[in-house]
Amino acid sequence: MSNQFIHKGDEESASGPKDIRNPHPRSISSGSNGFTTGVDDGVGEVNRALKHRHLQMIGIGGAIGTGLWLGTGYALTTAGPAGLLIGFLLLGLAMIGVMESLGEMASMFPGSGSFPHFAGRFVDPALGFCVGINYAYGNAISFAAELSACAVVLQYWPDNGVSPAGWISILYLPSIVIIAAPVRFYGESEFYCSIMKILAFIVIVVTSVVVDLGGAPTGSRLGFTYWNNPGPWVQYSGIAGPGGRFLGVLSAIINAAYTYSGAECVILVAGETKNPVREIPRVVKKVWFRILFFYILGVILVGMLVSSADPLLGSADDASGSPYVIAFRNAGIPTLPHIINAVILVSAWSAGNSYAYASARTLYSMALSGRFPKMFTKVNRFGLPWVAAALTLAIGALAYLSISSGASKVFLWLSALTAQGALLNWGSICLSHLRFRAALRANGMEPDDLPYRSKWLPYGSWYGMFCCYILAFLSGYSVFVTGQWDTATFFANYLSIGIYGGCFLGWKLVKRTSFVKAAEVDLIHGRSTSKGHKEIRTIEKEEDRLKSPLRRAYEWIL
Repeated sequence: MSNQFIHKGDEESASGPKDIRNPHPRSISSGSNGFTTGVDDGVGEVNRALKHRHLQMIGIGGAIGTGLWLGTGYALTTAGPAGLLIGFLLLGLAMIGVMESLGEMASMFPGSGSFPHFAGRFVDPALGFCVGINYAYGNAISFAAELSACAVVLQYWPDNGVSPAGWISILYLPSIVIIAAPVRFYGESEFYCSIMKILAFIVIVVTSVVVDLGGAPTGSRLGFTYWNNPGPWVQYSGIAGPGGRFLGVLSAIINAAYTYSGAECVILVAGETKNPVREIPRVVKKVWFRILFFYILGVILVGMLVSSADPLLGSADDASGSPYVIAFRNAGIPTLPHIINAVILVSAWSAGNSYAYASARTLYSMALSGRFPKMFTKVNRFGLPWVAAALTLAIGALAYLSISSGASKVFLWLSALTAQGALLNWGSICLSHLRFRAALRANGMEPDDLPYRSKWLPYGSWYGMFCCYILAFLSGYSVFVTGQWDTATFFANYLSIGIYGGCFLGWKLVKRTSFVKAAEVDLIHGRSTSKGHKEIRTIEKEEDRLKSPLRRAYEWIL
Protein backbone atom coordinates (compact mmCIF):
# COMPACT_ATOMS: atom_id res chain seq x y z
CA MET A 1 0.00 0.00 0.00
CA SER A 2 1.27 3.52 -0.73
CA ASN A 3 1.22 6.08 2.06
CA GLN A 4 1.66 9.81 1.59
CA PHE A 5 3.57 11.55 4.33
CA ILE A 6 1.71 14.14 6.37
CA HIS A 7 3.57 17.34 5.53
CA LYS A 8 4.45 20.29 7.70
CA GLY A 9 1.42 22.28 8.73
CA ASP A 10 -0.75 19.30 9.58
CA GLU A 11 -1.92 19.37 13.14
CA GLU A 12 -0.58 15.98 14.18
CA SER A 13 0.21 12.49 12.96
CA ALA A 14 -2.46 9.93 12.25
CA SER A 15 -2.12 8.55 15.73
CA GLY A 16 -0.15 11.09 17.72
CA PRO A 17 -1.45 13.02 20.70
CA LYS A 18 -1.42 16.80 20.94
CA ASP A 19 1.35 17.22 23.50
CA ILE A 20 4.48 17.77 21.42
CA ARG A 21 6.72 17.31 24.46
CA ASN A 22 5.49 13.80 25.22
CA PRO A 23 4.02 11.98 22.21
CA HIS A 24 3.00 8.34 22.67
CA PRO A 25 1.22 7.06 19.55
CA ARG A 26 -0.66 3.82 20.14
CA SER A 27 -2.37 2.78 16.92
CA ILE A 28 -2.05 -0.30 14.79
CA SER A 29 -2.23 -0.42 11.03
CA SER A 30 -0.96 -2.31 8.03
CA GLY A 31 1.83 -0.60 6.17
CA SER A 32 3.47 -1.59 2.93
CA ASN A 33 3.89 -5.32 2.32
CA GLY A 34 1.40 -6.03 5.06
CA PHE A 35 3.73 -4.71 7.72
CA THR A 36 2.01 -4.13 11.02
CA THR A 37 2.87 -1.31 13.36
CA GLY A 38 1.77 0.00 16.70
CA VAL A 39 -0.07 -1.61 19.57
CA ASP A 40 -3.39 -3.37 19.25
CA ASP A 41 -6.06 -2.89 21.89
CA GLY A 42 -6.26 -6.66 22.29
CA VAL A 43 -2.58 -7.06 22.96
CA GLY A 44 -0.68 -6.37 26.18
CA GLU A 45 1.43 -3.22 26.40
CA VAL A 46 4.75 -2.85 28.20
CA ASN A 47 4.88 -0.46 31.12
CA ARG A 48 6.70 2.88 30.65
CA ALA A 49 8.14 2.93 34.17
CA LEU A 50 11.79 3.81 33.56
CA LYS A 51 12.99 7.27 34.51
CA HIS A 52 15.63 9.61 33.12
CA ARG A 53 18.18 8.58 35.76
CA HIS A 54 17.70 4.90 34.83
CA LEU A 55 18.28 5.59 31.16
CA GLN A 56 21.37 7.70 31.72
CA MET A 57 23.03 5.15 33.98
CA ILE A 58 22.13 2.26 31.68
CA GLY A 59 23.61 4.22 28.77
CA ILE A 60 26.86 4.91 30.63
CA GLY A 61 27.24 1.74 32.69
CA GLY A 62 26.35 -0.46 29.73
CA ALA A 63 29.67 0.57 28.18
CA ILE A 64 31.57 -1.17 30.98
CA GLY A 65 31.34 -4.93 30.46
CA THR A 66 33.43 -8.07 30.26
CA GLY A 67 34.72 -7.15 26.81
CA LEU A 68 36.54 -4.16 28.31
CA TRP A 69 37.84 -6.04 31.36
CA LEU A 70 38.73 -9.40 29.78
CA GLY A 71 38.56 -9.20 25.98
CA THR A 72 41.06 -6.37 25.58
CA GLY A 73 43.79 -8.61 26.98
CA TYR A 74 43.43 -11.18 24.20
CA ALA A 75 43.28 -8.41 21.57
CA LEU A 76 46.52 -6.94 22.95
CA THR A 77 48.35 -10.25 22.44
CA THR A 78 47.26 -10.50 18.79
CA ALA A 79 47.52 -6.84 17.72
CA GLY A 80 49.91 -5.03 20.08
CA PRO A 81 49.11 -1.69 21.72
CA ALA A 82 49.01 0.27 18.43
CA GLY A 83 46.88 -2.33 16.66
CA LEU A 84 44.55 -2.52 19.66
CA LEU A 85 44.04 1.26 19.67
CA ILE A 86 43.51 1.48 15.91
CA GLY A 87 41.04 -1.40 15.95
CA PHE A 88 38.91 0.15 18.68
CA LEU A 89 39.04 3.58 17.02
CA LEU A 90 37.92 2.28 13.62
CA LEU A 91 34.98 0.35 15.03
CA GLY A 92 34.22 3.18 17.46
CA LEU A 93 33.66 5.50 14.50
CA ALA A 94 31.33 2.93 12.97
CA MET A 95 29.44 2.69 16.27
CA ILE A 96 28.91 6.45 16.33
CA GLY A 97 27.36 6.16 12.86
CA VAL A 98 25.19 3.25 14.02
CA MET A 99 23.92 5.02 17.13
CA GLU A 100 23.30 8.30 15.32
CA SER A 101 21.34 6.43 12.64
CA LEU A 102 19.29 4.61 15.23
CA GLY A 103 18.72 7.84 17.17
CA GLU A 104 17.17 9.61 14.18
CA MET A 105 14.77 6.76 13.47
CA ALA A 106 13.90 5.91 17.07
CA SER A 107 13.11 9.52 18.00
CA MET A 108 10.79 9.73 14.99
CA PHE A 109 9.15 6.37 15.73
CA PRO A 110 9.60 5.74 19.48
CA GLY A 111 8.75 2.33 20.84
CA SER A 112 10.19 -0.92 22.18
CA GLY A 113 11.99 -3.26 19.80
CA SER A 114 12.84 -0.41 17.46
CA PHE A 115 15.47 -1.38 14.93
CA PRO A 116 14.13 -4.76 13.70
CA HIS A 117 10.93 -2.77 13.18
CA PHE A 118 12.83 -0.21 11.09
CA ALA A 119 14.51 -2.85 8.93
CA GLY A 120 11.09 -4.23 7.98
CA ARG A 121 9.48 -0.84 7.59
CA PHE A 122 12.11 0.92 5.48
CA VAL A 123 13.90 -1.90 3.61
CA ASP A 124 12.07 -5.23 3.35
CA PRO A 125 9.80 -7.11 5.80
CA ALA A 126 12.08 -10.12 5.33
CA LEU A 127 15.01 -8.07 6.63
CA GLY A 128 12.93 -7.05 9.64
CA PHE A 129 12.31 -10.72 10.41
CA CYS A 130 15.93 -11.85 10.06
CA VAL A 131 17.29 -8.87 12.04
CA GLY A 132 14.73 -9.45 14.78
CA ILE A 133 15.57 -13.15 15.06
CA ASN A 134 19.30 -12.41 14.93
CA TYR A 135 19.05 -9.75 17.63
CA ALA A 136 16.76 -11.77 19.90
CA TYR A 137 18.78 -14.98 19.74
CA GLY A 138 22.07 -13.06 19.82
CA ASN A 139 21.13 -11.32 23.04
CA ALA A 140 19.86 -14.55 24.56
CA ILE A 141 23.20 -16.17 23.65
CA SER A 142 24.99 -13.17 25.16
CA PHE A 143 23.04 -13.69 28.37
CA ALA A 144 24.45 -17.22 28.51
CA ALA A 145 27.93 -15.91 27.60
CA GLU A 146 27.91 -13.49 30.51
CA LEU A 147 26.87 -16.22 32.93
CA SER A 148 29.80 -18.26 31.61
CA ALA A 149 32.01 -15.21 32.09
CA CYS A 150 30.89 -15.06 35.71
CA ALA A 151 32.04 -18.66 36.14
CA VAL A 152 35.40 -17.69 34.58
CA VAL A 153 35.77 -14.72 36.90
CA LEU A 154 34.96 -16.69 40.03
CA GLN A 155 37.72 -19.19 39.27
CA TYR A 156 40.12 -16.44 40.31
CA TRP A 157 39.32 -17.50 43.87
CA PRO A 158 39.97 -21.28 43.54
CA ASP A 159 39.37 -22.21 47.18
CA ASN A 160 35.73 -21.12 47.36
CA GLY A 161 34.49 -24.74 47.27
CA VAL A 162 31.79 -24.06 44.66
CA SER A 163 31.80 -25.63 41.18
CA PRO A 164 31.22 -23.55 38.01
CA ALA A 165 27.73 -25.07 37.74
CA GLY A 166 27.00 -23.97 41.29
CA TRP A 167 28.11 -20.40 40.63
CA ILE A 168 26.07 -20.25 37.42
CA SER A 169 22.99 -21.36 39.36
CA ILE A 170 23.63 -18.87 42.16
CA LEU A 171 23.81 -15.98 39.66
CA TYR A 172 21.15 -17.34 37.29
CA LEU A 173 18.39 -17.19 39.91
CA PRO A 174 18.60 -13.45 40.74
CA SER A 175 18.73 -12.71 37.01
CA ILE A 176 15.48 -14.62 36.57
CA VAL A 177 13.90 -12.62 39.40
CA ILE A 178 14.96 -9.26 37.94
CA ILE A 179 13.90 -10.03 34.37
CA ALA A 180 10.59 -11.53 35.54
CA ALA A 181 9.82 -8.56 37.82
CA PRO A 182 8.26 -5.23 36.73
CA VAL A 183 10.64 -3.18 34.60
CA ARG A 184 11.36 -0.68 37.38
CA PHE A 185 13.28 -3.43 39.22
CA TYR A 186 15.50 -3.93 36.18
CA GLY A 187 15.97 -0.15 36.04
CA GLU A 188 16.96 0.08 39.70
CA SER A 189 19.31 -2.90 39.43
CA GLU A 190 21.11 -1.42 36.44
CA PHE A 191 21.17 2.02 38.05
CA TYR A 192 23.12 0.87 41.10
CA CYS A 193 25.31 -1.60 39.18
CA SER A 194 26.21 1.19 36.75
CA ILE A 195 27.11 3.57 39.56
CA MET A 196 29.44 0.95 41.00
CA LYS A 197 31.05 0.23 37.61
CA ILE A 198 31.56 3.91 36.84
CA LEU A 199 33.14 4.66 40.21
CA ALA A 200 35.36 1.58 39.89
CA PHE A 201 36.47 2.58 36.40
CA ILE A 202 37.38 6.07 37.57
CA VAL A 203 39.41 4.61 40.45
CA ILE A 204 41.15 2.22 38.05
CA VAL A 205 41.96 5.06 35.62
CA VAL A 206 43.48 7.18 38.38
CA THR A 207 45.42 4.21 39.78
CA SER A 208 46.63 3.25 36.30
CA VAL A 209 48.03 6.74 35.73
CA VAL A 210 49.78 6.63 39.12
CA VAL A 211 51.26 3.20 38.35
CA ASP A 212 52.39 4.29 34.89
CA LEU A 213 54.14 7.35 36.32
CA GLY A 214 56.03 5.30 38.89
CA GLY A 215 53.85 5.77 41.96
CA ALA A 216 53.34 2.03 42.59
CA PRO A 217 55.12 0.15 45.42
CA THR A 218 57.63 -1.20 42.90
CA GLY A 219 58.58 2.38 42.01
CA SER A 220 59.20 1.60 38.33
CA ARG A 221 58.07 4.21 35.80
CA LEU A 222 56.44 2.57 32.77
CA GLY A 223 55.42 5.42 30.46
CA PHE A 224 55.28 3.94 26.95
CA THR A 225 57.91 1.29 27.70
CA TYR A 226 55.87 -1.52 26.17
CA TRP A 227 55.37 0.47 22.97
CA ASN A 228 59.16 0.25 22.52
CA ASN A 229 59.70 -3.28 23.79
CA PRO A 230 58.15 -5.62 22.63
CA GLY A 231 56.84 -2.86 20.31
CA PRO A 232 53.60 -1.28 19.08
CA TRP A 233 52.67 -4.15 16.75
CA VAL A 234 52.28 -7.91 16.95
CA GLN A 235 52.78 -9.99 13.81
CA TYR A 236 49.65 -12.14 13.87
CA SER A 237 50.51 -15.87 14.08
CA GLY A 238 54.11 -14.99 13.23
CA ILE A 239 53.17 -13.73 9.75
CA ALA A 240 55.86 -11.22 8.77
CA GLY A 241 55.37 -7.80 7.22
CA PRO A 242 52.28 -5.61 6.75
CA GLY A 243 50.07 -8.68 6.32
CA GLY A 244 50.72 -9.85 9.87
CA ARG A 245 50.08 -6.36 11.27
CA PHE A 246 46.86 -6.03 9.26
CA LEU A 247 45.56 -9.35 10.60
CA GLY A 248 46.45 -8.19 14.10
CA VAL A 249 44.41 -5.00 13.70
CA LEU A 250 41.57 -7.06 12.24
CA SER A 251 41.61 -9.31 15.30
CA ALA A 252 41.38 -6.21 17.52
CA ILE A 253 38.39 -4.92 15.54
CA ILE A 254 36.58 -8.25 15.86
CA ASN A 255 37.27 -8.21 19.58
CA ALA A 256 35.99 -4.64 19.76
CA ALA A 257 32.73 -5.82 18.20
CA TYR A 258 32.06 -7.97 21.26
CA THR A 259 33.14 -5.17 23.57
CA TYR A 260 30.81 -2.65 21.90
CA SER A 261 27.91 -5.11 21.59
CA GLY A 262 24.85 -4.05 23.52
CA ALA A 263 25.49 -0.32 23.04
CA GLU A 264 22.25 -0.06 21.07
CA CYS A 265 20.26 -1.54 23.96
CA VAL A 266 19.88 1.90 25.53
CA ILE A 267 17.66 2.94 22.60
CA LEU A 268 15.52 -0.13 23.23
CA VAL A 269 15.29 0.80 26.91
CA ALA A 270 14.30 4.36 25.97
CA GLY A 271 11.06 2.96 24.56
CA GLU A 272 9.98 2.25 28.13
CA THR A 273 10.67 5.73 29.47
CA LYS A 274 7.85 8.21 29.94
CA ASN A 275 9.14 10.55 27.23
CA PRO A 276 11.19 8.60 24.66
CA VAL A 277 11.12 11.38 22.05
CA ARG A 278 13.08 13.61 24.40
CA GLU A 279 15.24 10.96 26.07
CA ILE A 280 16.56 9.24 22.92
CA PRO A 281 18.37 12.33 21.52
CA ARG A 282 19.89 12.99 24.95
CA VAL A 283 21.38 9.51 25.03
CA VAL A 284 22.60 9.48 21.43
CA LYS A 285 24.38 12.84 21.74
CA LYS A 286 26.63 11.40 24.47
CA VAL A 287 27.64 8.19 22.67
CA TRP A 288 30.90 9.59 21.33
CA PHE A 289 31.96 10.72 24.81
CA ARG A 290 31.31 7.27 26.26
CA ILE A 291 33.26 5.59 23.47
CA LEU A 292 36.23 7.91 24.00
CA PHE A 293 36.20 7.82 27.80
CA PHE A 294 35.53 4.16 28.48
CA TYR A 295 36.74 2.24 25.44
CA ILE A 296 39.51 4.34 23.90
CA LEU A 297 40.95 5.50 27.22
CA GLY A 298 40.65 1.93 28.49
CA VAL A 299 42.67 0.40 25.65
CA ILE A 300 45.30 3.17 25.82
CA LEU A 301 45.86 2.36 29.49
CA VAL A 302 46.01 -1.38 28.77
CA GLY A 303 48.70 -0.80 26.13
CA MET A 304 50.75 1.27 28.57
CA LEU A 305 50.46 -1.00 31.62
CA VAL A 306 50.88 -4.51 30.20
CA SER A 307 53.28 -6.06 27.72
CA SER A 308 51.65 -7.69 24.70
CA ALA A 309 54.08 -10.58 25.28
CA ASP A 310 52.85 -11.28 28.82
CA PRO A 311 52.09 -15.04 28.91
CA LEU A 312 49.03 -14.60 31.13
CA LEU A 313 47.15 -12.31 28.73
CA GLY A 314 44.18 -14.10 27.23
CA SER A 315 45.53 -17.53 28.17
CA ALA A 316 44.37 -17.96 31.75
CA ASP A 317 41.18 -19.85 32.54
CA ASP A 318 40.06 -17.16 34.97
CA ALA A 319 40.18 -13.40 35.45
CA SER A 320 43.91 -13.51 36.16
CA GLY A 321 44.18 -13.01 32.38
CA SER A 322 42.59 -9.55 32.67
CA PRO A 323 45.13 -6.89 31.71
CA TYR A 324 44.12 -4.75 34.69
CA VAL A 325 44.59 -7.62 37.14
CA ILE A 326 48.01 -8.36 35.61
CA ALA A 327 49.03 -4.69 35.69
CA PHE A 328 48.24 -4.12 39.35
CA ARG A 329 49.68 -7.44 40.46
CA ASN A 330 52.93 -6.60 38.65
CA ALA A 331 52.87 -3.18 40.30
CA GLY A 332 52.90 -4.79 43.74
CA ILE A 333 49.35 -3.83 44.74
CA PRO A 334 48.00 -7.10 46.22
CA THR A 335 44.44 -6.02 47.10
CA LEU A 336 43.37 -4.19 43.95
CA PRO A 337 43.28 -7.27 41.67
CA HIS A 338 40.65 -8.81 43.96
CA ILE A 339 38.59 -5.62 43.82
CA ILE A 340 38.86 -5.56 40.03
CA ASN A 341 37.75 -9.17 39.89
CA ALA A 342 34.66 -8.29 41.93
CA VAL A 343 33.92 -5.39 39.55
CA ILE A 344 34.29 -7.72 36.56
CA LEU A 345 31.84 -10.12 38.20
CA VAL A 346 29.23 -7.39 38.69
CA SER A 347 29.84 -6.14 35.13
CA ALA A 348 29.28 -9.59 33.65
CA TRP A 349 26.13 -10.22 35.67
CA SER A 350 24.73 -6.75 34.91
CA ALA A 351 25.49 -7.07 31.19
CA GLY A 352 23.77 -10.45 31.12
CA ASN A 353 20.60 -8.93 32.57
CA SER A 354 20.64 -6.20 29.91
CA TYR A 355 21.02 -8.80 27.15
CA ALA A 356 18.11 -10.82 28.54
CA TYR A 357 15.98 -7.69 28.75
CA ALA A 358 16.78 -6.75 25.13
CA SER A 359 16.05 -10.26 23.84
CA ALA A 360 12.66 -10.46 25.56
CA ARG A 361 11.58 -7.02 24.33
CA THR A 362 12.65 -7.85 20.78
CA LEU A 363 10.59 -11.06 20.74
CA TYR A 364 7.62 -9.08 22.08
CA SER A 365 8.05 -6.44 19.37
CA MET A 366 8.30 -9.08 16.64
CA ALA A 367 5.12 -10.73 17.87
CA LEU A 368 3.35 -7.36 17.75
CA SER A 369 4.37 -6.93 14.11
CA GLY A 370 3.19 -10.44 13.18
CA ARG A 371 6.67 -11.91 12.71
CA PHE A 372 6.60 -14.19 15.73
CA PRO A 373 3.82 -16.28 17.33
CA LYS A 374 1.10 -14.12 18.86
CA MET A 375 1.50 -15.79 22.25
CA PHE A 376 4.68 -13.71 22.70
CA THR A 377 2.56 -10.55 22.89
CA LYS A 378 1.18 -11.68 26.24
CA VAL A 379 1.92 -9.20 28.99
CA ASN A 380 1.12 -9.59 32.68
CA ARG A 381 -0.41 -6.92 34.89
CA PHE A 382 3.04 -5.43 35.57
CA GLY A 383 3.66 -4.77 31.87
CA LEU A 384 6.11 -7.67 31.52
CA PRO A 385 6.09 -9.69 28.25
CA TRP A 386 6.36 -12.86 30.29
CA VAL A 387 6.30 -15.44 27.49
CA ALA A 388 9.17 -13.70 25.69
CA ALA A 389 11.06 -13.34 28.97
CA ALA A 390 10.58 -17.03 29.77
CA LEU A 391 12.07 -18.14 26.44
CA THR A 392 15.05 -15.82 26.83
CA LEU A 393 15.76 -17.00 30.37
CA ALA A 394 15.54 -20.62 29.23
CA ILE A 395 18.19 -20.02 26.54
CA GLY A 396 20.45 -18.69 29.29
CA ALA A 397 20.81 -22.29 30.46
CA LEU A 398 23.38 -22.72 27.65
CA ALA A 399 25.83 -21.35 30.19
CA TYR A 400 25.85 -24.83 31.77
CA LEU A 401 27.92 -25.97 28.78
CA SER A 402 30.78 -24.56 30.86
CA ILE A 403 30.61 -27.68 33.02
CA SER A 404 31.82 -30.03 30.29
CA SER A 405 33.72 -27.77 27.89
CA GLY A 406 35.39 -25.32 30.24
CA ALA A 407 34.00 -21.91 31.13
CA SER A 408 36.66 -19.91 29.27
CA LYS A 409 36.24 -21.91 26.03
CA VAL A 410 32.43 -21.62 26.11
CA PHE A 411 32.77 -17.90 26.78
CA LEU A 412 34.96 -17.51 23.67
CA TRP A 413 32.49 -19.48 21.51
CA LEU A 414 29.48 -17.53 22.71
CA SER A 415 31.26 -14.18 22.46
CA ALA A 416 32.20 -14.98 18.83
CA LEU A 417 28.52 -15.65 18.08
CA THR A 418 27.63 -12.37 19.78
CA ALA A 419 30.23 -10.31 17.90
CA GLN A 420 29.21 -11.50 14.45
CA GLY A 421 25.51 -11.11 15.17
CA ALA A 422 26.15 -7.58 16.46
CA LEU A 423 28.02 -6.63 13.28
CA LEU A 424 25.17 -7.87 11.08
CA ASN A 425 22.63 -5.96 13.16
CA TRP A 426 24.64 -2.75 13.10
CA GLY A 427 25.02 -2.96 9.33
CA SER A 428 21.25 -3.44 9.05
CA ILE A 429 20.61 -0.39 11.24
CA CYS A 430 22.71 1.78 8.92
CA LEU A 431 21.05 0.31 5.82
CA SER A 432 17.62 0.99 7.34
CA HIS A 433 18.62 4.57 8.06
CA LEU A 434 19.77 5.17 4.48
CA ARG A 435 16.38 3.94 3.26
CA PHE A 436 14.69 6.08 5.92
CA ARG A 437 16.42 9.20 4.60
CA ALA A 438 15.48 8.19 1.04
CA ALA A 439 11.84 7.87 2.13
CA LEU A 440 11.95 11.34 3.68
CA ARG A 441 13.24 12.82 0.43
CA ALA A 442 10.65 10.94 -1.63
CA ASN A 443 7.86 12.29 0.58
CA GLY A 444 9.06 15.89 0.66
CA MET A 445 10.32 16.01 4.23
CA GLU A 446 13.50 17.78 5.34
CA PRO A 447 15.90 16.28 7.92
CA ASP A 448 15.50 19.47 9.97
CA ASP A 449 11.92 18.38 10.68
CA LEU A 450 13.10 15.29 12.56
CA PRO A 451 12.93 15.23 16.38
CA TYR A 452 16.68 14.57 16.28
CA ARG A 453 19.00 15.30 13.37
CA SER A 454 22.57 14.06 13.39
CA LYS A 455 25.49 16.03 11.97
CA TRP A 456 27.31 12.77 11.18
CA LEU A 457 24.78 11.45 8.69
CA PRO A 458 24.37 10.13 6.05
CA TYR A 459 28.16 9.65 5.76
CA GLY A 460 28.30 7.88 9.11
CA SER A 461 25.59 5.49 7.93
CA TRP A 462 27.53 4.57 4.79
CA TYR A 463 30.73 4.01 6.76
CA GLY A 464 28.95 2.02 9.46
CA MET A 465 27.11 -0.18 6.97
CA PHE A 466 30.14 -1.15 4.87
CA CYS A 467 32.42 -1.50 7.88
CA CYS A 468 30.06 -3.77 9.81
CA TYR A 469 28.97 -5.98 6.91
CA ILE A 470 32.55 -6.51 5.70
CA LEU A 471 33.79 -7.29 9.20
CA ALA A 472 30.95 -9.77 9.72
CA PHE A 473 32.25 -11.84 6.81
CA LEU A 474 35.85 -11.51 7.98
CA SER A 475 35.13 -12.35 11.62
CA GLY A 476 36.27 -15.97 11.33
CA TYR A 477 39.40 -15.25 9.31
CA SER A 478 41.68 -16.84 11.92
CA VAL A 479 40.60 -20.40 11.03
CA PHE A 480 41.83 -19.87 7.45
CA VAL A 481 45.34 -18.97 8.56
CA THR A 482 47.67 -21.90 7.86
CA GLY A 483 47.59 -24.49 10.63
CA GLN A 484 44.79 -22.87 12.66
CA TRP A 485 41.68 -24.65 11.37
CA ASP A 486 39.20 -25.44 14.13
CA THR A 487 35.69 -26.63 13.29
CA ALA A 488 34.08 -25.34 16.49
CA THR A 489 35.63 -21.90 16.01
CA PHE A 490 34.50 -21.82 12.37
CA PHE A 491 30.87 -22.50 13.31
CA ALA A 492 31.00 -20.05 16.22
CA ASN A 493 32.17 -17.30 13.85
CA TYR A 494 29.88 -18.01 10.90
CA LEU A 495 26.70 -19.53 12.35
CA SER A 496 25.13 -16.07 12.67
CA ILE A 497 25.55 -15.41 8.93
CA GLY A 498 23.78 -18.69 8.17
CA ILE A 499 20.89 -17.85 10.48
CA TYR A 500 20.72 -14.28 9.16
CA GLY A 501 20.66 -15.33 5.50
CA GLY A 502 18.39 -18.32 6.09
CA CYS A 503 15.79 -16.24 7.94
CA PHE A 504 15.84 -13.56 5.25
CA LEU A 505 15.40 -15.98 2.35
CA GLY A 506 12.90 -18.14 4.22
CA TRP A 507 10.61 -15.24 5.12
CA LYS A 508 10.92 -13.73 1.65
CA LEU A 509 10.01 -16.98 -0.08
CA VAL A 510 7.16 -17.90 2.26
CA LYS A 511 5.62 -14.43 2.57
CA ARG A 512 6.65 -13.28 -0.92
CA THR A 513 7.71 -9.88 0.36
CA SER A 514 9.24 -7.21 -1.84
CA PHE A 515 11.71 -4.39 -1.38
CA VAL A 516 9.92 -1.32 -0.02
CA LYS A 517 10.11 1.61 -2.43
CA ALA A 518 11.02 4.94 -0.88
CA ALA A 519 7.78 6.61 -1.96
CA GLU A 520 5.72 3.78 -0.46
CA VAL A 521 7.32 3.69 2.99
CA ASP A 522 4.82 4.16 5.82
CA LEU A 523 5.88 7.40 7.50
CA ILE A 524 2.61 7.95 9.31
CA HIS A 525 1.69 5.27 11.82
CA GLY A 526 3.42 5.15 15.16
CA ARG A 527 5.47 8.30 14.62
CA SER A 528 5.79 11.24 16.94
CA THR A 529 3.98 14.45 16.04
CA SER A 530 5.05 15.98 12.74
CA LYS A 531 4.79 19.48 14.12
CA GLY A 532 6.80 21.19 16.82
CA HIS A 533 10.18 19.45 16.74
CA LYS A 534 12.03 22.68 15.97
CA GLU A 535 10.12 24.34 18.78
CA ILE A 536 11.17 21.56 21.17
CA ARG A 537 14.84 22.04 20.28
CA THR A 538 14.51 25.82 20.74
CA ILE A 539 12.92 25.35 24.17
CA GLU A 540 15.61 22.87 25.24
CA LYS A 541 18.42 25.18 24.11
CA GLU A 542 16.90 28.01 26.15
CA GLU A 543 16.55 25.70 29.16
CA ASP A 544 20.21 24.68 28.82
CA ARG A 545 21.29 28.33 28.58
CA LEU A 546 19.62 29.13 31.90
CA LYS A 547 21.34 26.27 33.74
CA SER A 548 24.47 26.81 35.80
CA PRO A 549 27.84 25.82 34.26
CA LEU A 550 28.19 23.04 36.83
CA ARG A 551 24.75 21.66 35.97
CA ARG A 552 25.50 21.79 32.24
CA ALA A 553 28.80 19.96 32.78
CA TYR A 554 27.04 17.28 34.84
CA GLU A 555 24.37 16.72 32.18
CA TRP A 556 26.97 16.75 29.39
CA ILE A 557 28.72 13.81 31.04
CA LEU A 558 25.65 12.00 32.41
